[in-house]
Amino acid sequence: MIHVIIADDELPAREKMSNMLKNIPDIVIDAVTKNGVEALQAIMDYKPHIAFLDIQMPGLSGIEVAEHIPEDIPTKVIFTTAFQEYAIKAFEINAVDYLLKPFNTERLQTAILKSGIKEANDVNAVQKVKQELKQQTEVKFSEKIPVTYKDKIKLIDYEDITVVKVEGRGCYVFTSEGISYYLNQNLEYFEQRLPEKDFLKVNRAEIINLKQIRELVIWFSNRYKIVMNDKNEVLCSREKSKAIKKILNLNHKDI
Repeated sequence: MIHVIIADDELPAREKMSNMLKNIPDIVIDAVTKNGVEALQAIMDYKPHIAFLDIQMPGLSGIEVAEHIPEDIPTKVIFTTAFQEYAIKAFEINAVDYLLKPFNTERLQTAILKSGIKEANDVNAVQKVKQELKQQTEVKFSEKIPVTYKDKIKLIDYEDITVVKVEGRGCYVFTSEGISYYLNQNLEYFEQRLPEKDFLKVNRAEIINLKQIRELVIWFSNRYKIVMNDKNEVLCSREKSKAIKKILNLNHKDI
């Protein structure tokens, strides 16, 4: 929503502006004031997105009100007046627009669009909706992998997994207990589910638990053969061998 205030010393002008703004979607009128002093106080109180200021008003002119708005209040000013001669001064103090009376709703909408507030609010609204949808559809996985084992569903802790290996259309999950389980899930399923900080896809068909590495064997073609705690042996690609060397902060020059 776009919050605004109106300042004009003439009642018919205030009423006309209020009616026009009420017909524009997403506009909220925080205050309607009849002089410059009230206008400045309303800006201080409400911190509206836009202040519509008549120029000739008692107490403080519209220009004086604009000049007294504190820097920490980001209210944008649109002047409304029957006198064209103030236009240059208005733009010197960075007014968004200068509406010469009489003006219609279409011209008023153009001024609001020029402020950039509506666009910013639209972008924020879109981002908010996207975030809400993401939160609603995002699957919050537990720290376990469910597998069907005989007549039970066994829950395997991530930390107990040593290797995940592609086999046919599914994958074998090897554990520190020395037991493997077959799941009808592809490797991408495990890539998305297992935490990146602990697991690494070391070749096209295998993911390993970095915390379950027992030793590294320097292999030919600048690669590692990785021996896991459950004695599984996994051959690492050259690219991922370099990654493991960096992750484990190894200093040898063979890879």
